[in-house]
Amino acid sequence: MGTNHSNYIGGRRPQNSGYPPRRRRSSYGPPPSRRPSPRPAQSRSAAARSDAARKRAAAKRREAERQRQIKLRRKRAMIAFFVVFFSLATAAVCGIHWWASKLDLITYTSAHDFEVTDKLSQDIIDEEAQYAAQMGGDIEHNPEEVQNADGVMSQPHITNILLVGTDNRSWKNSRSDTMILVSLNSKTKTIKMCSFLRDTYCDFPDYKGKSYVDQKLTHAFAYGGAGFCIETIEHNFGVKIDNYVRVNFSSFPKVINCLGGVKIRLSSAESEYLNMQGFDTFAGTQRLYGKEALAYARIRYIDSDYKRTTRHQTLLTSIATAAKSSSFSEINSTISEICSMIQTDMSDSQITSLTANMLSYLENLDSMEMRTFPEEGTYDGKIIDNMWVAVTDMPSTAKSVQEFIYG
Repeated sequence: MGTNHSNYIGGRRPQNSGYPPRRRRSSYGPPPSRRPSPRPAQSRSAAARSDAARKRAAAKRREAERQRQIKLRRKRAMIAFFVVFFSLATAAVCGIHWWASKLDLITYTSAHDFEVTDKLSQDIIDEEAQYAAQMGGDIEHNPEEVQNADGVMSQPHITNILLVGTDNRSWKNSRSDTMILVSLNSKTKTIKMCSFLRDTYCDFPDYKGKSYVDQKLTHAFAYGGAGFCIETIEHNFGVKIDNYVRVNFSSFPKVINCLGGVKIRLSSAESEYLNMQGFDTFAGTQRLYGKEALAYARIRYIDSDYKRTTRHQTLLTSIATAAKSSSFSEINSTISEICSMIQTDMSDSQITSLTANMLSYLENLDSMEMRTFPEEGTYDGKIIDNMWVAVTDMPSTAKSVQEFIYG
């Protein structure tokens, strides 16, 4: 039974009550905390030295690891450098050999090394007569002499390259089906292209001791090759031409097939004409392959020379579009085919430099301008010397060409 504390006097239990003594609380706050008894000074010094030694050892290990990582990174960097260096060197060597192999496919001929004649073949004369009968028009028995341009214009930052398309399996003289002047502006990094109508009635200058009467522009290449064609364009349109590139259209089917065909939108008349040639086409957008695309470019009798030139431009644009989405293998085959169908007076170094600089021009490809001269509505179709020709005000047309290229 417990003791009744209420019986104690004052509620306090006596010292000899059998209970442990009650701890007296301080009236000034909680009881003081228990603190461990301090260690001897000698023990504290030994512990401090031990902790410092452990810290120094850990620091040394960290520094050693840091140095190891630095050496490892340097080693990896050197390995990566040599891998990249030898990879680039290998690619460069392969690229040089690859590029050189493509350049070897190009035919190099000076513009003035072509054969010169003052007579057209009978086949050309007969075909021109047939074309004139097909096109119709007023017959001019005493045509006025063509007035040439007032001087030849040039600027140092503009390079003009004449792109000539002929339909001949050899590199002999023939009529030029396409004449496009490609103007490269090194200041603005822009490209302008102007096509010259093959039927344009021009003043033919004297060339290498031979004289010529006024006639259509396409015959200049047949008379004297690239050199005479260049001089005739300079003489009539008043623009300086720096180089020429001749493309043999007879090889175009191979190029187009390498790209897997090209997309062309055909009109009803174009489709009907192609079907008469043995092809199976329809009016509207479709994919044309080698021979079909070449036949499309050759269409001549259903409309004007202006439309024919437009078809050439359409085909070239379609080829460029198809090339953008082609694989390396297709591009490689295409470049080989294109190089084998090129004749030019540009050297290897000129071609390489031009190709390298083209990357900067491609950034502004969307701003490329293209026009045809003489422009539609500025010429009259007439029959002169049994040939259908486009008669225009040549000085006015030359001024328009100069403003377009140099303006």
